[in-house]
Amino acid sequence: MKRKTIKNHHGQRGTCCNIGCNKPRHTVEISKSGIPTYRSDCRNCHFADIEYVNLKTGKKSVYAKGVIRVKENHCQNKFKTSKRCGDIICRTKHNPDGTLPSKQLDRDHIDGNHDYNVAKNIQTLCKSCHSEKTKLNSDHKSKGGNEFIGFDKMKKMSVLIEEFKPRKHEFFS
Repeated sequence: MKRKTIKNHHGQRGTCCNIGCNKPRHTVEISKSGIPTYRSDCRNCHFADIEYVNLKTGKKSVYAKGVIRVKENHCQNKFKTSKRCGDIICRTKHNPDGTLPSKQLDRDHIDGNHDYNVAKNIQTLCKSCHSEKTKLNSDHKSKGGNEFIGFDKMKKMSVLIEEFKPRKHEFFS
């Protein structure tokens, strides 16, 4: 059974983050409530990035002509060119030339807004640095840190709990 998706659930689907590619972002999954999750790139760019090989033809996926890949081949935090990473030290062992395999690298939205899917808002981090940056900036929390995560957000409200006051009873008199 195919799930029905909620259109414009979280802004718009948007286009691929790679420069020169205007295809729609690739859908990763659709939640039980019908809210889709998107990659930051389109299906074709994603397959080119992971070097997918078509089993029928034996051909490796490549980027379309004129498309410039945004994802770097190294962790930008390792070379101190990342943003909003604070004092995180990259502990991932890079190759002697400073590169890492693509599958060890993630695209990170610098401001945490996954709908602002443009090249200047994306940096490349290794999985370890990406996880630390997410914790540091509370990008993973739907309440508090990242104002862009979640659906039908509610503002935090102060809940005041009345102080407990024991009542006098006639039990022991």
